[in-house]
Amino acid sequence: MDTNNEKARHGFVTFLLWASIAVNAFLVLFFPYLLGLGGIVFIVVIVGNILILNWRIIGVFILCAIAIIILLIRIFYLGFMSYHFELFGVIALSIYFAILNIRKDGISVWKQLLDEARSGEREAKIWDARILGAIILLLAITVFPITRLYDNIIVMFAPLRIMFFWHGFDGRVLGNHVLKTEYGEIRIGHLASVTISDDSFYIQSKNFRNGKASHRLVLSGAELPEHLDVQFSRSQSKIIFFDLNHQDIHIYGIPVRAQRIHMPLPDHNYSGNILSYSEVRFLQENITLSDSTEVNLIAATLSIYKDEQRWVLRAPRQWFDASELRVQERPTWYEPSIFVRQHGETEVAEYRSITFKPNWGEFIEGVPLEE
Repeated sequence: MDTNNEKARHGFVTFLLWASIAVNAFLVLFFPYLLGLGGIVFIVVIVGNILILNWRIIGVFILCAIAIIILLIRIFYLGFMSYHFELFGVIALSIYFAILNIRKDGISVWKQLLDEARSGEREAKIWDARILGAIILLLAITVFPITRLYDNIIVMFAPLRIMFFWHGFDGRVLGNHVLKTEYGEIRIGHLASVTISDDSFYIQSKNFRNGKASHRLVLSGAELPEHLDVQFSRSQSKIIFFDLNHQDIHIYGIPVRAQRIHMPLPDHNYSGNILSYSEVRFLQENITLSDSTEVNLIAATLSIYKDEQRWVLRAPRQWFDASELRVQERPTWYEPSIFVRQHGETEVAEYRSITFKPNWGEFIEGVPLEE
C-alpha cells in the first residue's frame, strides 16, 4: 500500500503500475532501435503510469488517448486486419479501468484520482498541461518525420511509426516536390506513397500509375518505362536502383525484359563504376555483336563497366523459365549457358560469362562453363 496525503492504493494496483513501468523501460533501454518507431508507445505508457502513481488523472487520459490513436490507425490506415487486433486496445483499457477500481479501505484509485482532479492546485494543473504538450509534440515529431533528398526538405505523414518496431516505415508525402536527380527529374505529388528504411527512400511504382508521381528520366542507351520503382540513398542523394518489374525495354537497340537496374554508386556496387541490369531475359533468339559474333542465351545479368569500357554478360546460377522468368528447381549441375559462335567459326563455344566492348561491340573473351 502507498500513501500520499492520506490517499490509499491497493498493493496489487501498485504492483501492476510498477510492473508496467518496468516492462516498458526494459524495452526502451535494451531495444533502443525501437525509439522513434514503436518506442514512442513505450515512453508514453511509462509517463502515464508515473502520473497515475502520483495521483494525476491525466495519466489515465494519456493512456486512453494512445490506445484510441492506435485503434484509429489500425481501422482507417491499415483497414480491419482482425477483430482480435482491433479489440485489443479496448479490452486493455477495460482491464486497466477495472484495476484502478480495486478498492482499499472502501475507496478505489479511480475515485481518488477524480477527487484529486477536482481539488487540484493551479500549479499542478499547469504541470499537467506541460506534460500533455510534451507528449503531443513527441507524437507530432514521430508521425510527421522529415527527410532531406537532393535540395528538397520532405515532410511525411507516417502514423504507422507509432506502432511498428522496424527500421523502416511507409508514409505519405505532404506537398509537391521535384527531385532533380542525376538522370533527370522525378515529380512527387501530394500524398504520394513512399517507404523509408535506414538510408533509403523508396518511391513505389503505384504512384506513377495513379498520377501521384511522374518522371523525365533518361538513361544512356535505355528508354525507361513510365511506371517503375525508384530507390534512393538519402545520405548521398543518389539513385540506388530502378525496379522495372519485368517490363520490356531496349538496351542500345536490343529488346529485353529486365527486373532491376543497379546504378553506379559507391558502397552499393563495388567501386561505383558498374551499372548492372539484373534478371534480364532476351526477347530475340540471337544477339549479333559488331564483329559478327553470334550470342545465344535466354537470361543473364548485364554489367556495364563505365570506366573500363567493357560490358560483361553473366549467365544466372539458377535456371530461369523462358516464358515467365521464374526461378525453377534444377540440379546444381544444370546451369544456363551463353552460347557463342565467333565470326568465321563453325563451332559453338559454351561460356559462363563473356566480355565484349560497349554497345554490343567486339567480342573480347569468355569464361568457359567448366571453370
